[in-house]
Amino acid sequence: MPSFSLILILAVASCRYPNTSGKMMTTENFQKLYSASVLNSISIGENGPIKLADEQFLKKIAHFVRERRPERVPSPIGNGAFGFFECTNPTLSNISSASLFAHVGKRSDVVIRFGTPTARPGGTENRRAPVTFGIRFFTDEGNWDLLAFSSPIFFVREGIRFPDLTHSVNLDPANNLFTLNEVVDLINHNPELLSEIFYFFSDLFVPDGWRSIDGFSINTFKLKNDSGKMVYVRFKLETQQKRKFTTEEELINYGANIPDYQSRDLYSAILRGDYPQWIFKAQILDMDKADELDFNPFDTTRLWDERRFSSIILGKVVLNKNPTNWFSQIEQLALNPGHLVDGIEFGPDKLLQSRLQAYRDSHNYRLGPNHFQLGANAARVPAHQPTVTDGLCFSPVADQEAANFYPNSMSKSRDSMTKESNFYSHLEDTLIRRFQTGTDDYYSQPDWIWRSFTFDHQERVIQRLISYLARVDGQIGSRFIEHVRGANSQFHCRLVSAIMNGTSSCQ
Repeated sequence: MPSFSLILILAVASCRYPNTSGKMMTTENFQKLYSASVLNSISIGENGPIKLADEQFLKKIAHFVRERRPERVPSPIGNGAFGFFECTNPTLSNISSASLFAHVGKRSDVVIRFGTPTARPGGTENRRAPVTFGIRFFTDEGNWDLLAFSSPIFFVREGIRFPDLTHSVNLDPANNLFTLNEVVDLINHNPELLSEIFYFFSDLFVPDGWRSIDGFSINTFKLKNDSGKMVYVRFKLETQQKRKFTTEEELINYGANIPDYQSRDLYSAILRGDYPQWIFKAQILDMDKADELDFNPFDTTRLWDERRFSSIILGKVVLNKNPTNWFSQIEQLALNPGHLVDGIEFGPDKLLQSRLQAYRDSHNYRLGPNHFQLGANAARVPAHQPTVTDGLCFSPVADQEAANFYPNSMSKSRDSMTKESNFYSHLEDTLIRRFQTGTDDYYSQPDWIWRSFTFDHQERVIQRLISYLARVDGQIGSRFIEHVRGANSQFHCRLVSAIMNGTSSCQ
């Protein structure tokens, strides 16, 4: 017989969604917060850049990255290693003027930091959670930082919603205990999370070692060649090791006995000369084709299906050196998606634009305003910033100029008169308001993801879901199960049958 809590899950939710009778949300100066200003940032056009004048977004992000003592928010647990990127494609200069793609055989040093977003210091790396990849390319034209994810999509479309996502999976502020109610309740109110939740409960979410999984940029960028022609791209790191994922039994064992299993696996592999490798790829979308698609390609909750968006190989990434001082080389590593090089530019997706503010602000808070001077973050080519002076931990360079303003007649500094980047080449319109990113098609993609699993894989997803839902209040669980019905009726039927009868058979 199913437990009382599981039966209660199937009860029809009696409360209203969203709540219309609670206390009104306000800003700190008691200005009312309407639903649009809570969920959507102000942008120039539906896919245009976010306005710096969006006070609500800036306040929310600024407070979010200052909520705890200086540690990474999120992904405080992590580790990394050093290696190189080698270009293997002789035609890349046709699509990008970036120097690291200049010719076959050209190498650039790299460092990758892997992280576990929902873990806390002292916790285990082995948990059902995504893995973050942070990769820095030390090119001969400066540093390029690329953030990647172990899933091809992300949970939310907008950066303004990210603090709420993180809050829901962290400890309850009232009692410092973890509860699944908050997570599932957030899903119920944000059905855009469903696609990633289907991945979350799949076999593809907990790696048996960081080196055994792929990494996806999820954000959209632009590559530009010397003639100014641009294409949209999403990047992918495709592991050359055997793709391995842990079972539930291994997950429990590692968590209890080897909490730093992922770090040990990476460190040991490099130590014995078994260097992890990834093929570095890019999916291509012609800029004039973006408006013709039947979905928003800049929505980070939507897949770029390999059958529709072909990939090209850029080169390979090899990790062959462990850190010698973890704190100075890995913990003080400050990756920032705002760090680009000529030939690579920002795409128009809102989550990426939100990250440009959040990561820079987080590093300024965690490491100080001169974190870019630390050995882990300094470019391999000399930077010249005469107007950037003083502040916490500032180290003047040997040829520091007397004048810290520009232009001036006291120094020999000048700006670049040969190249100029235009990150936003066109805007669909100039209407400025809080646009609803993407569409309300929340169910077609999770349906496709569910049907891509084998029957046995689906069975394991159902069993994992049941174990989670057993710890969720009935009304919240009932609402979630209705979302499952919307995505795939067979999945819903098998889930309900497994809860009620102990078997997922469905007529």
